[in-house]
Amino acid sequence: MGYLPGTWRDFGVTVASLAGALTGLLFVAVSIKSEVLARSRSLASRAAQTLVLFMTSAMPDERASPDMVTAVLTGIAGLSFLLKAGGGLYWMIPAVLAGLVGGVINAWLFLIKVPGSSVPG
Repeated sequence: MGYLPGTWRDFGVTVASLAGALTGLLFVAVSIKSEVLARSRSLASRAAQTLVLFMTSAMPDERASPDMVTAVLTGIAGLSFLLKAGGGLYWMIPAVLAGLVGGVINAWLFLIKVPGSSVPG
């Protein structure tokens, strides 16, 4: 099953739906904090990184971060799929989980670490 892309259709639909919902929530969070976001390059970078995690599940820029883990696991999935050995598309399950978890963590940190936020943190 790891080498039959057609059998992964429902997985792809589910992941796309979840990522779309989380992306929508990120846009709400960004719109709530837009004044602070405009003044802070680091917060703007975190918001952009989170958006990329939700939309592509890969944006490596930190050592041992969910971003790097996602990129490495996606690469392993692609390579093992091409070689027809080593698990194939089964590697996409932890890759997607790492991307979504990393995106949720970034979004949460974005909301609670914003100066002047009403949320304690």
